[in-house]
Amino acid sequence: MAAGGELQLLGSWYSPYVIRAKVALGLKGLSYEYIEEDLFSKSDLLLKLNPVHKKVPVLIHDGRPFFLAWRQLFWSTTAEKIAEAFAGIVPVLETLERAFRECSKGKPFFGEDAVGLVDIALGSFVLWIKVVDEVAGVNLLDEAKFPALAAWAERFLAVDAVKEAIPDGGRLLEHYKAFLAKWASPAAPAGY
Repeated sequence: MAAGGELQLLGSWYSPYVIRAKVALGLKGLSYEYIEEDLFSKSDLLLKLNPVHKKVPVLIHDGRPFFLAWRQLFWSTTAEKIAEAFAGIVPVLETLERAFRECSKGKPFFGEDAVGLVDIALGSFVLWIKVVDEVAGVNLLDEAKFPALAAWAERFLAVDAVKEAIPDGGRLLEHYKAFLAKWASPAAPAGY
């Protein structure tokens, strides 16, 4: 049992992505149940937890795939669905807030004084989070609820290399709105 809830990792022994997840969990000292998945005969569990990509690894926290709530919010087009997805994201953000505090040890980034691999992996979503916030009328990285993550996100976005790499926020917002309008239309593909 891991602090903050039960963790499970659904994976295949030979997958470099699963190995990466195992190493990260081990380095953080997190205990978890490992569930081996046969990718040539995909289980109902994998198909349920990762219905779009049907790939491993899948990190499960208290019975929910870790990033399912993010995906649900991204694809939500009604106020009811947005509220439901937002409620599902709060435990994920609580876990990330705790992880940042433990990893950073008071430093500005995840475990370092400068941007590292974890910062890049998570930070590449910060602008998207802000865009979804605007469209959904929510504040995922609320400074009052998640002060460490909110401050980290602002520091990350202020890094010169990040500023040069990320797209214009207004352009991304318009792209997302157009995407949602198209996706919400009756002609949209099923299954998303």
